[in-house]
Amino acid sequence: MIGATGDDRIKELADMLEVVRILAKLGSKELNEVINVADKKNEKRGAFDSKIFLEKVIERVE
Repeated sequence: MIGATGDDRIKELADMLEVVRILAKLGSKELNEVINVADKKNEKRGAFDSKIFLEKVIERVE
Protein backbone atom coordinates (compact mmCIF):
# COMPACT_ATOMS: atom_id res chain seq x y z
CA MET A 1 0.00 0.00 0.00
CA ILE A 2 2.62 2.55 1.00
CA GLY A 3 4.63 1.92 -2.15
CA ALA A 4 1.58 2.00 -4.41
CA THR A 5 1.03 5.00 -6.65
CA GLY A 6 -1.65 6.36 -8.96
CA ASP A 7 -4.48 3.98 -9.77
CA ASP A 8 -2.87 1.18 -7.75
CA ARG A 9 -3.01 3.32 -4.62
CA ILE A 10 -6.69 4.11 -5.25
CA LYS A 11 -7.43 0.39 -5.62
CA GLU A 12 -5.61 -0.38 -2.36
CA LEU A 13 -7.52 2.38 -0.57
CA ALA A 14 -10.79 0.99 -1.95
CA ASP A 15 -9.90 -2.42 -0.50
CA MET A 16 -9.21 -0.83 2.89
CA LEU A 17 -12.49 1.05 2.75
CA GLU A 18 -14.36 -2.17 2.03
CA VAL A 19 -12.82 -3.76 5.15
CA VAL A 20 -13.94 -0.79 7.27
CA ARG A 21 -17.39 -0.87 5.66
CA ILE A 22 -17.95 -4.57 6.45
CA LEU A 23 -16.59 -4.23 10.00
CA ALA A 24 -19.04 -1.38 10.60
CA LYS A 25 -21.87 -3.46 9.15
CA LEU A 26 -20.97 -6.42 11.38
CA GLY A 27 -21.30 -4.05 14.34
CA SER A 28 -24.69 -2.81 13.08
CA LYS A 29 -23.18 0.60 12.28
CA GLU A 30 -23.14 2.72 9.15
CA LEU A 31 -19.93 3.92 7.50
CA ASN A 32 -20.99 7.55 8.05
CA GLU A 33 -21.19 6.86 11.79
CA VAL A 34 -17.59 5.57 11.77
CA ILE A 35 -16.47 8.64 9.81
CA ASN A 36 -18.18 10.97 12.29
CA VAL A 37 -16.45 9.31 15.23
CA ALA A 38 -13.10 9.48 13.40
CA ASP A 39 -13.62 13.20 12.72
CA LYS A 40 -14.36 13.86 16.40
CA LYS A 41 -11.28 11.90 17.47
CA ASN A 42 -9.14 13.83 14.99
CA GLU A 43 -10.39 17.13 16.41
CA LYS A 44 -9.63 16.01 19.97
CA ARG A 45 -6.41 14.00 19.54
CA GLY A 46 -5.10 14.88 16.11
CA ALA A 47 -4.72 12.83 12.97
CA PHE A 48 -1.88 11.19 11.04
CA ASP A 49 -1.07 14.27 8.94
CA SER A 50 2.52 14.31 10.22
CA LYS A 51 2.94 10.63 9.30
CA ILE A 52 3.75 9.79 12.92
CA PHE A 53 2.10 6.67 14.23
CA LEU A 54 2.47 4.16 17.04
CA GLU A 55 4.20 0.96 15.96
CA LYS A 56 4.03 -0.99 19.20
CA VAL A 57 3.39 -0.75 22.92
CA ILE A 58 5.59 -2.46 25.46
CA GLU A 59 3.85 -3.10 28.75
CA ARG A 60 5.94 -3.46 31.86
CA VAL A 61 4.73 -5.83 34.56
CA GLU A 62 6.11 -5.05 37.99
